[in-house]
Amino acid sequence: MELSEQMLESMGISHALLFDALLSRSTDRIYFKDRESRFVVVSDSMADNFGTTSVDELIGKTDFDFFSHEHASQAFEDEQEVIRTGKPIYREAEKETWPNGTITWVSTIKAPIQVEGDETIGILGISRDITREKLAHDALERHDRLLKEQNDIMRADLENAQMVQSVLIPGKKRKCSFLEIAVAYEPSHGVSGDVVTFPRPDEEELRFFLGDVCGHGVSAGIYTILVKYLADRLSRQDHDQVDAVLSSMNDSLHDVLLNRFVTAMNGVFHREEGGQVRFTISHGAHPAFFLQQAKGDSRIVKLDPAPGLGLLPSVDFRSHEFILEQGDRVIFFTDGLVEALNENGEEFGIDRLSETAGRSRSELLAHVPRRIIKEIENFAGKTPQIDDQTCVAFQVV
Repeated sequence: MELSEQMLESMGISHALLFDALLSRSTDRIYFKDRESRFVVVSDSMADNFGTTSVDELIGKTDFDFFSHEHASQAFEDEQEVIRTGKPIYREAEKETWPNGTITWVSTIKAPIQVEGDETIGILGISRDITREKLAHDALERHDRLLKEQNDIMRADLENAQMVQSVLIPGKKRKCSFLEIAVAYEPSHGVSGDVVTFPRPDEEELRFFLGDVCGHGVSAGIYTILVKYLADRLSRQDHDQVDAVLSSMNDSLHDVLLNRFVTAMNGVFHREEGGQVRFTISHGAHPAFFLQQAKGDSRIVKLDPAPGLGLLPSVDFRSHEFILEQGDRVIFFTDGLVEALNENGEEFGIDRLSETAGRSRSELLAHVPRRIIKEIENFAGKTPQIDDQTCVAFQVV
């Protein structure tokens, strides 16, 4: 203390001068009160806060002369608690209410002024206006709360959409006396843009539709319900050929799918006399599938190019026929299998998919689609996939 006083004396500065500078220059509201919570000394900023022209106008007054009774009562109780216990009170955010209804916020500390014998003769108070910070913080909290509520709604909507889609797609697997059927269906998001449906359960034939709505997530998933509905309804009309079904679907979707399209495989297996199966297929921008013959080779079949559904008006799609024998397999897939990426950004590709499908010939058909997708998962490693993956396999029995 002696060193400090010597330094002040050498500078020609007194403690009184420093105290006056603190009261006149500080933007914090500094005040001293007696045991009855009356102002004894206040800073200039305190006078400005109360709208008085001089600090002298505050001397001898209390908070009841300026604040609302609610806030003045709380402040008085706090100050009397400090005087009674000798312990300071600190609040990071204290609400101030004014007679005109205005609300402000301050961070505040109220500490006891003590003399020898630890007798408290008054309090020292310092408050700092944090109204702007408090309002910004509250606005951020409201935004976070609203964002959480919106996220909860979106999460519930997604769960509901996933539940509905899981019931409808791929739906109940058809039983067929002359075909074994296996399906693996892996959405990349909560809901899928892939569509699998078996529209007609006729004993003499089995129809199927495999589609892929352009895009991902909920928006693509919503369109799958429409695509499934059209595929089912149009395929159930008598004498509708697979190519005619795609033409009708294309016309229905052309003005509905905004900036989207659907790739599609539409096929029918018809049992012929003698045990053979006539397989007829038509497609829209989905030209490849695997054909594995029990007494022959395994190959990828590439059909003539055709546009996706919904892109162009009045398209005449073509159909192609194949004769299948007992033990022959046909494997269909969406492009999520081909376009799967590994950690190096390399695609799985059609060649790897063809090799994988070829290695599956010795396995039971029921395991084939899942085996193919599992091998793709091993290839991808930890890389998240952005497209849905669907594989459908048929075998003549």
